[in-house]
Amino acid sequence: MKKLLGIVVLGLFLITPSQADDIRD
Repeated sequence: MKKLLGIVVLGLFLITPSQADDIRD
């Protein structure tokens, strides 16, 4: 189940690169 959550989160990052940059920073 945790793996599924990780995949969903990564997918959201790919869909919203701007948010991913914010989180990385």
